[in-house]
Amino acid sequence: MMPAPRIDLRPYFLTFDDLPGPFRWAEFFGNQNPVEIEIGAGRGMYLVNAGLKHPDRNYLGIEIDFKEGRRAATRFAKRELPNVRMLGGDAQVALADWMETSTVSAVHVYFPDPWWKRRHKKRRVFTEDLVQQIDRILLPRGLLHIWTDVQEYFAVMSELVEQHPA
Repeated sequence: MMPAPRIDLRPYFLTFDDLPGPFRWAEFFGNQNPVEIEIGAGRGMYLVNAGLKHPDRNYLGIEIDFKEGRRAATRFAKRELPNVRMLGGDAQVALADWMETSTVSAVHVYFPDPWWKRRHKKRRVFTEDLVQQIDRILLPRGLLHIWTDVQEYFAVMSELVEQHPA
């Protein structure tokens, strides 16, 4: 039995190779609405719900696992959500190299993988560098929403945010 052919999910699922250059939000979404980013968007349930509830906002999820990102994009496509997109790739790269300063109204990081083992903690997405990049892309008075159900990771995340000068 042959595997099912890959469906073209553009514009709902894109990679860095699909982008002409750094994000120009008005061109990317076709409107001037505020932009919110979800880092580690997984299967996209937050993005679907937020996109339906707030059609006056644009949402970009970033997911390093292309399989999960494509699954989320399929949800967006089925609902024909014009204000929701998924970028398959590394969030650190996306924020540092593809997003301009002070252009995003909110960043969401929900339940990032805690990487329990000491030798794996370097893989954690929520780091000092990420906080720096989030601060750089957020508009003045922009919002950062973070959630985790791991108490130790919450303490680390809270400390990184509290120690940041902004």
